[in-house]
Amino acid sequence: MTEKNSRITPLELETTAHAAFRVEKTIQAIRAAISTGKLPAYSVQRGKGERHMHLLRPADVDRVFATRPAELPAADPDELALTG
Repeated sequence: MTEKNSRITPLELETTAHAAFRVEKTIQAIRAAISTGKLPAYSVQRGKGERHMHLLRPADVDRVFATRPAELPAADPDELALTG
């Protein structure tokens, strides 16, 4: 069975732990965004009778936890007048 099933589409998903590490947030922050509905997630069962885990699309995580610059660069108004 080495043939690929053309009806199956692979999804690029990440766990809550991986998402938290990637966007430098806590796992609790990721879970809070899921529970409040801000962050869509797939809930999958880890095994028979085991707990569920969430899988996330990286694009959704990036949208919710967009990185913002700590401080905008200062611009000299005289320099802006010269570039216009």
